[in-house]
Amino acid sequence: MLMKQIADIIILFNLTGENMNKALRKIGVIVLITSIVLSVASCTISDADGSKKIAKDDPWFEANIYDVDSGVNHDKELQDLQQDFAGADDKYMVIYTHGAYLQSARSTNFGDVFYGYVLTVDKATGEVLNKIDVKNSSYKSSDDSVRSVIYSNGIITIRTESKEQDHDPATGEVLATRSLERTNPYPSDSIKAGDYMVYVSYNWDNGSCNLEISSPGGDSVAAEIAEPDNTINNVFDIIPTGEDNALVFASTQKGRRYYELGLSSGKIIKADSKEYEWLNPDRLEDIITGTDGKIYCRTASGLSRIDFSAKTVEEVFNYNWCDVNLGYISDWQVEVVDCTGDSLIFVGQIRNISYYEAAQKDFQVIELTRSNKNPHAGKTVLELYAPSMDISIGAAVLDYNANNQKYRIETIYRYNEQDYYSTEDVYNARNTDEDKLLRLSINSNMSNALITDIVAGKGPDILISSESYGQLNNPDYLANLTPYVMDLDPNLYFTNIIEGSKTGTALYQLPVGFFIHGIYTDMSVAGSSGTGFTLEEYKAFLSGTLNGTDIISLGQAAYFSELVNYMDDLFIADGKADFDTPEFAELALYVKDNVPEKGMSFDNVPEAYYENFQYAKCGQIQGIADFLPKKNYSSFISEPTVLGMPSVDGRGPMFESVCSVAISSQATDIDACGGFISYLLSEDVQKGLAMRSNFVLNRSAFRSAGEALTDYFNYGDRSGNELSDDEKYTSADIDNIERIILSCSSMNSENSDMSMILIEEMPAYFLGQKDLDSVIIIIQDRVQKVLDERKQ
Repeated sequence: MLMKQIADIIILFNLTGENMNKALRKIGVIVLITSIVLSVASCTISDADGSKKIAKDDPWFEANIYDVDSGVNHDKELQDLQQDFAGADDKYMVIYTHGAYLQSARSTNFGDVFYGYVLTVDKATGEVLNKIDVKNSSYKSSDDSVRSVIYSNGIITIRTESKEQDHDPATGEVLATRSLERTNPYPSDSIKAGDYMVYVSYNWDNGSCNLEISSPGGDSVAAEIAEPDNTINNVFDIIPTGEDNALVFASTQKGRRYYELGLSSGKIIKADSKEYEWLNPDRLEDIITGTDGKIYCRTASGLSRIDFSAKTVEEVFNYNWCDVNLGYISDWQVEVVDCTGDSLIFVGQIRNISYYEAAQKDFQVIELTRSNKNPHAGKTVLELYAPSMDISIGAAVLDYNANNQKYRIETIYRYNEQDYYSTEDVYNARNTDEDKLLRLSINSNMSNALITDIVAGKGPDILISSESYGQLNNPDYLANLTPYVMDLDPNLYFTNIIEGSKTGTALYQLPVGFFIHGIYTDMSVAGSSGTGFTLEEYKAFLSGTLNGTDIISLGQAAYFSELVNYMDDLFIADGKADFDTPEFAELALYVKDNVPEKGMSFDNVPEAYYENFQYAKCGQIQGIADFLPKKNYSSFISEPTVLGMPSVDGRGPMFESVCSVAISSQATDIDACGGFISYLLSEDVQKGLAMRSNFVLNRSAFRSAGEALTDYFNYGDRSGNELSDDEKYTSADIDNIERIILSCSSMNSENSDMSMILIEEMPAYFLGQKDLDSVIIIIQDRVQKVLDERKQ
């Protein structure tokens, strides 16, 4: 799923340069480091059945959460509020808040739209002691905008394009001003390295990278990273290794590189990568120097301390060691700003997060302090696997843990997609076929890892968002969830989505929230079924409306695997594969005659592909907010709909679970895990998901989010755009989306192993090297072996 999102971002938003670097920098850091030394072992009591119980002296942190006034005008609605942590010491935290007020697009008075404040927060009381008003003009390239704010050695340094100013944190008084002459005024990124700020820019002409290093005293030196016949794609982070030294790690065309940097001299030396194998720095994020002078970093499971002399990365905090919503602290909703090992501070916005409401006016500080007693002692642990944690799912976990006296759900971090690919793999997947193969390989490896542990009785009890691992949908691995949802009223829930999620008669993955997958277009081009296209109908749509340029941008083999996956109920049933069917032959002939051999290159996307967006798009419709705006973007689309992919029977669109739940067949207590489902289907959780642009099972939550969104778009969204009367959305638009949801045929839960076999074997037929019958025999044998191996 992650790789698909990357591809969607690259294609739809055409990310290049700075934007791609920032996106990939985030993508490359959200998994568990491979070398972790646990400071304290958790769950030290084990029952005879292998289940774990929490001991009273297992690590625990008490939480204190409080609001901090961002300094904005509370009489104005906000379009955007961001917080950048500038630094901290024993007395103060300094935070730069900036953004824009919400303003009607029809207004001509934009003088007070943007704002920026540097806040000094008293760590003892949480009160804002001083506010420096620095008008944030980062949206206006002609202005002298703020580039960075640093608090170090008791001084706040505010840097703009033309100058640096030092301020007293308690009073805001200007202590010094320095003019700047920048050779590169618009760096791609800025990275804090201890007390230094490093500005990064890339020279795409020769593949080098420039670093401008600004010291706490305002002096700057320059450094260049360059290698013959190599391109520096991205500097991921710069880690302080001593008072005046740092380690730079970067992604290049030839793989990962490490450089030792002198922060005051600018001297840079390529390092031996073997010296830093213990660190694996592309798995780290939010690297900070704590107020105790030690280096801390964020990992997938919590926070760790980096010790360069001992060459260790030691975990000091695990996200399970507190009762704070893991959707906030584990999924990058907040930023870690200080750590000593016994205390931590996070900063960010965690209140009433919604895509359909004005931004909040305050932000929150989460203080965590180590306790000598675990309040959940005696409870049995239910392990939950989740590649990411939505805040509504995190709230459901908190509620379950608070109300259950016997069990406590804890998230595990043993399984990570990045164990099976590198950032270089992403860069090197230069077309849609290569991207799909990479995603399939990742999903296959993840499935195998989970299956191996589940069969051995060592897997997670509950799985969240494992729908991409279609191989798991088997009674040997997952429990049937039908008993926990069989009484749901179809007037209150989209029960067709539940039925469409079943494998045969069993429900292995319940989509708590979902996207619609298909072809967004106008209802007038729908095939005879009214919900999709037959192959001949799509061929006519392709040659007519789309002028011959397919919006399904895959090459023959990957395209074919996509269509087979879309109709896999016709080819696999009850653990048996059967590809010797008229439907399989019809799909194969269509692809051979109508689809190009190779997929679309990301480096050379045809202009016609983008032009066709006015007629249709293929992919995910990610909630109501993704569906409605398209209505006014094209004169062609007057009655928007989502149709199914081309198929032999013209079936409707599929849905993709954005947040599913599954239960291991080997779970410690299947019914205890099943009890968690009721929390996921609660009104609060479902509405929370819906208000963040997801489709949900609860029809009331869906309608509530729809009403909120229509008001939001009709009367001025976060971009300040207010619709004219003839553009405004109505309840009829929400009714139309509901109709489309009811037309969805099945869940997209691809069997990666089967798809890879199809991609490997079908080119022999497409290129005329073998007849179809010969290829089917090979595919049949290979797929059946995979299915049989799963049962062993």
